[in-house]
Amino acid sequence: MKNSFSTFSFAAALVVAAIAFTDNISYATPKPDSPVLASDTTEPTLIEKKSKGLDTTKFAPNVSLSDYETIYVTDAEVSFSDRWLRDHKTDTSENYREKIKTKYAKLLHEEVTAVLKEETKYEVVVGLPREAATEKTLIIAPKLIDLHIYGPDDGGPRDKKYVNTAGIATFILDISDAKTGQPLAYLRDRRETQEKLGPNNMERATQVSNYHDFKMQIRRWSKNAAKIILQN
Repeated sequence: MKNSFSTFSFAAALVVAAIAFTDNISYATPKPDSPVLASDTTEPTLIEKKSKGLDTTKFAPNVSLSDYETIYVTDAEVSFSDRWLRDHKTDTSENYREKIKTKYAKLLHEEVTAVLKEETKYEVVVGLPREAATEKTLIIAPKLIDLHIYGPDDGGPRDKKYVNTAGIATFILDISDAKTGQPLAYLRDRRETQEKLGPNNMERATQVSNYHDFKMQIRRWSKNAAKIILQN
């Protein structure tokens, strides 16, 4: 009997000790990747809609872009792909890379603006300050991201590269309401420039040829985007 009582007392002591030990342990709660706050749900969700000519087209529900009268095109953004930066870190200079980004950003802005003027019903305004925007104005922000020029020409004597296409990039238009900032549409497409037509479909890549081929591709993207905007 005494042995049974001792065994019970020992077991009870272990339970008490275990409870005391666990009371001193703090358990880490995994932090959510992106906590959902009330303010995160105020913007309407863009709904994907299949459109001819671009990979991805999304629109705000119950909103018609045709109700707007004017368009303001913001300055364009251009960025190289990470892989391209790694591959051409040694055979392109920082000066060359900055020059290309600046030149292509200007090109993108000019082409998007010109095509929207030519092929849509909207009045395209220049230099519009946000406070001057009306309820009938669209803001269009063009981007060219993941730019990969297959034959970069930095002007060096060994920069002789032959390609059948100038490169590949992702074209994006973010469209929003100028007055409220509400997102209205998102257009995106990733595509190579057109293939060369020379002998064996290969030509030496130069800054001039690369610029020309990307200009033609940006114009094709802009025309497809203009058609989609008019249809929605």
